[in-house]
Amino acid sequence: MDEGHQERGSNFYFSVIVSATSSNASAYPLSYAQSHLIGIKLLIVDDNATNRKILTLQTRAWGMEARAANSGKEALAWLHSGERFDLAIIDMQMPQMNGMTLATEIQNIPHCRNLPLIMLTSVGKVKVVDVGQNFARFLNKPVRQSQLYDTLVRVLNKQSIRDKPVSKIASRLSNRLSENLPLRILLAEDNLVNQKVATRILERMGYRADIVANGLEVLEAIQRQNYDVILMDLQMPEMDGLEATRRIIQDWSNLSEHDRMGASMNGSKKRPRIIAMTANAMHGDRETCLAAGMDDYISKPISIEELVSALKRCG
Repeated sequence: MDEGHQERGSNFYFSVIVSATSSNASAYPLSYAQSHLIGIKLLIVDDNATNRKILTLQTRAWGMEARAANSGKEALAWLHSGERFDLAIIDMQMPQMNGMTLATEIQNIPHCRNLPLIMLTSVGKVKVVDVGQNFARFLNKPVRQSQLYDTLVRVLNKQSIRDKPVSKIASRLSNRLSENLPLRILLAEDNLVNQKVATRILERMGYRADIVANGLEVLEAIQRQNYDVILMDLQMPEMDGLEATRRIIQDWSNLSEHDRMGASMNGSKKRPRIIAMTANAMHGDRETCLAAGMDDYISKPISIEELVSALKRCG
């Protein structure tokens, strides 16, 4: 509303309608996710490829082991084959089999009866009474990162999953790997969150990694200390992973020319094995990494199984 007053200007009044923020909104710190979401096996069921990719990338960034099915039929095939999950996110609106029907089918499978299910819907807010007993919580699309995070933590807390599967998760991240395959690891990663997630996973395997944030720091680190493995991010400031790898390969190549005279680098004649890490892997990335001299390749967010396999190949 405009109230005009000659020689005094105008006063404007307006109203803004906003939604109140829930007083019980979650305030779980990111470190909580890194310690309690790591290793949790998540099933995602959504017919939309973009939704599947977003959910998969985000949850894997928190250390979860996410697997995405494009239909209820595909998800049921995995479950009937004996594959087990700690949690599932199911889209409500899917062709052939909707989320409600899929939830019922899942809970008819003996080993899935207590599997917590989260409904994903774009049809406004769904009342709890409409959800019934099949779903622990619901999420409205588009899903905000904070909402997804809070929902996962709340459901896991309610189901006490964070306590129940400790032995199961520990078995997947057994420190026997570090006992059977002792490795000195250098992690080259500039993203702080990725650093924390990766080091937490490695710690649960029994490894302690030194951390650097760019290729130049990698080159400095290997001059000070011998490493068996370098987990090398491709995209880093100052010097990226590809260039750092080329420099390392060149250094060791030059070293080999003098090896006959007994020269060595930091007391070691063995070049560290370089494992590339890259997000949003594109066709040809693997070939580019191998061409630069890298020995192996894993995608980000880090898959625990993929990392374990890569480390085992270092033996």
